[in-house]
Amino acid sequence: LLLLNKFHMHLYSQLYKILKHVHDTFPDWSESLALLSANFIAAYAYSYDWAYHVFTPEERADVLRMTMNRGANIAVQGYEQKLAEAYITMMQRGNNQTSTANRANICLAIAIATDYPAVAEYLLDNASRGMPNVFYEFFPDGGFIETTDYWDASATDVIQSISALESCIKPGTTLPERLDWANSIEGFINTGDFPIYYNGATSSFNYGDTTSRFISSISFLYLSSRYNEPKYAWYELTKNQPENPFTTRRNPFAIAWYDPDNVTCAPGDFPLDKFYQNDGENGVNGMSMRSSWEDEDMLFVAMQGGDNGAMHQNPSLGTFVMDYAGKRWFLLTGKNSLSGTYTITSRHDGNEGEIWHKRTESNNTLIINPDKTVGQDKDAFAPLTRYGTAENAAFGVLDISDAREDIASWNRGMMLYDNRERVIIRDEIQMNKPSEIYW
Repeated sequence: LLLLNKFHMHLYSQLYKILKHVHDTFPDWSESLALLSANFIAAYAYSYDWAYHVFTPEERADVLRMTMNRGANIAVQGYEQKLAEAYITMMQRGNNQTSTANRANICLAIAIATDYPAVAEYLLDNASRGMPNVFYEFFPDGGFIETTDYWDASATDVIQSISALESCIKPGTTLPERLDWANSIEGFINTGDFPIYYNGATSSFNYGDTTSRFISSISFLYLSSRYNEPKYAWYELTKNQPENPFTTRRNPFAIAWYDPDNVTCAPGDFPLDKFYQNDGENGVNGMSMRSSWEDEDMLFVAMQGGDNGAMHQNPSLGTFVMDYAGKRWFLLTGKNSLSGTYTITSRHDGNEGEIWHKRTESNNTLIINPDKTVGQDKDAFAPLTRYGTAENAAFGVLDISDAREDIASWNRGMMLYDNRERVIIRDEIQMNKPSEIYW
């Protein structure tokens, strides 16, 4: 508050300039750019709520007017299904965009509750029914089926919503059951493990439509304090790359979530290996193994199983990465790399076969009987069937038999051995007909 007072005039000037630019430049942004509109709504909410007490009545009225015109009114129309289908669907369908849209409206409801209580109640009621549609993506063990980049987006949205709601209740009281998400999302208490274990020596396991950036997230600080898991804060503040532009040290939410007494990591808090084993549509299937957490020259491997049909996945079951001596030796192309013109339209028009990045051959897995199709069946599922870990070795096996109709059986195993200094990948495959297979 002292900082806001000190820079009050500069804050208002810059905020008004930005809000007015958005207000005047994007009269229909809710229809043409659904995800961007949700983030604008959140920006309005934070601006109005956080600086409320330092604005003059006139300044407050200006910001509130734009907040209602390009924030609350848009959100209400979305819930009333009066906007473009993309925005309406985004609020309800159950993916990272759902968490973004409803997080914005939850924060907006809190910000305007004093001035427009009826609108705030309407937004909160609808957002509290829309947000839970994304929770299944964390089931049942905290893994996230949309990959690490989208974990960061969704987990942060969910956490900001929970934190905002928790900030509104009196000490010693609890949220009503329908909003007590911190205690009701299955697996959420362990969700910080997912990006941490899929971070390698210098970059992440970037299968599907995700970048290879080393995942650093402000969410680790909340998870650490909320669930008394200091290892998450320790990891974020000690392992995060200093040059990372997403660093927590530049994030204003660190003020709310950082607890200096809750930043420790004991031996054994992070075992060397992590295996995700789940059946059906919910849950991640895959593995992560390494030789060390401390050695910069560690050997790190990770391999993907699960559902080819999940959002942001490629037809790439069995793909893997390997890091050693601070370098990635088996890499993936990453989001949009080497893919030509890659657009959302081309994805949903069924033209994935024309985009190299969306084909099986762009990944580190077997290429079988290549043709004009993408390579693997889009709805194929590969469960983790076996795994084991010991002090000097670890292994996991995926059953990828479902990847193509011409496969009779295919098991791909990965093992660290010889004091975790060597890695072997083994394919055991039988085909239904004579076939071409490329490794």
